[in-house]
Amino acid sequence: MRRLCTALSLLTLVGCGASPPVDPPFLPVSHAPLNVPGGLRLVDASFATQIHDRQPARVSSSLSMPTSEGSDLSFWMELACTGLCYQRLAAKGQVIVFLEWYKEESGLLLKQARTPLNVKGSRWRTWGTKHVSVGNWVAVVRAGDASWVCLREQCHFSIAVQP
Repeated sequence: MRRLCTALSLLTLVGCGASPPVDPPFLPVSHAPLNVPGGLRLVDASFATQIHDRQPARVSSSLSMPTSEGSDLSFWMELACTGLCYQRLAAKGQVIVFLEWYKEESGLLLKQARTPLNVKGSRWRTWGTKHVSVGNWVAVVRAGDASWVCLREQCHFSIAVQP
């Protein structure tokens, strides 16, 4: 229960007797504003084992790996860029978002990778791929200014990778 409580306290910043770490390698506060300023938002998002014609072969909240050495996992997203985001897009020809990958280790979510991805249109599909091992993984999408990019009320996405 302590391990679950620690992981939940990181995600929600509720008690459980532990303070969330401030160090950047950990998953930061998940209670992001739902109306993120700037006009960049997720329209759709999914973990995927493959991408065909810019569409994901979707997986649910868990994935069984074919080998013990790990497997590649993609996080696919469709983004909408309006308002300030669209103004930046028109001026620079692209807007950068970051896909952050976290893995649960000893009850903490530790950052494993941060991948920049380009958005070059008002509606844009893109994805990042990470070689993952068995465990619980979380993907977070952030705008170039580090603000959250959410899909409706969901700002982070988790998946259990099983042997």
